[in-house]
Amino acid sequence: MNLIKIKGWFKSGLERVKWFSLLISERLHVEFALIKILSDIEELKRKKGELAKGIGERVIELRDTSDYDLFSDAGIKRLLKEIETLEEEMNALKSKAGELSKVED
Repeated sequence: MNLIKIKGWFKSGLERVKWFSLLISERLHVEFALIKILSDIEELKRKKGELAKGIGERVIELRDTSDYDLFSDAGIKRLLKEIETLEEEMNALKSKAGELSKVED
């Protein structure tokens, strides 16, 4: 066999291995970033649940009072505002995850 042909095949094989390892490396980076984002979303959902529980407890407290207007209560307003902020953060993280998972041309 010709030594030049073998050298060419070897270089070609090395280029394919380099390309494949770069592809795997980039894909793993994206996957780890997605896992981090999904973990953050789950944490925000947990916080949202705690806030909803706080609203429920406050509603029970107000049930026995004569002033039964829930939406005028400062505590409930604050908790609802925090939930709204968490939902905005979750939506931002979801859109970021969507952008990360898109395949580029």
